[in-house]
Amino acid sequence: MKIGVIGATGKLGKMITKTALEQGFDVTAIVRSPEKLANHHVPVLKRDILKITREDIQPFSAIINAFGASTGHEGQYIESTQHLLNVFKGVSTRLIVVGGSGSLYADKTDQKQLIELVPEGQLPPEILATGRAAAKAFKLIKDSQDVRWTSATPPTFFDVRGPFTGRYQLGTDYLIENVDGESYISYADFALAVVEELTNKQFIQKRFTAVGERH
Repeated sequence: MKIGVIGATGKLGKMITKTALEQGFDVTAIVRSPEKLANHHVPVLKRDILKITREDIQPFSAIINAFGASTGHEGQYIESTQHLLNVFKGVSTRLIVVGGSGSLYADKTDQKQLIELVPEGQLPPEILATGRAAAKAFKLIKDSQDVRWTSATPPTFFDVRGPFTGRYQLGTDYLIENVDGESYISYADFALAVVEELTNKQFIQKRFTAVGERH
């Protein structure tokens, strides 16, 4: 399967690219700055996310968007999501978008997103801004028409240095916890969950989340 990874130079994008290659996928890095690539042996499509076209995505079975907006530019999450939804409308290529944990719902009885439940002053302004932008971006995805989307949403503790265990538990729109009662997963295990969804196809036009263990 031929796939593209937007943001393959970022921490999660690198992990997804590595995992997809190990799983036997034909991977192309879609990046603005190819010189930052960790793996220089993959094909590269040099593109700013807002310049990606319908012609660009036609060769791919799926595109994984692991784009991360920089501090102070959180609105790029919303702008880039809307752009991609316009590009992917009416085509067969899947769009898998990595979202933010703030867009998850607390439980089935309260349909408020986690970011709406954060007490004033509890989070740094930049994290709050990112969470709000991610929540708005998810709403755009959920309300989109004629797009083969999947939203992959990490839990609240997303551990870049955590171990790879090769195991994870899947959920849908709601916050879930591991056996230790933590909303936790490592980047490595989450990357595996995202890549395996390419084959499993359990969540087309749906959202999934995943938790893992620390050991």
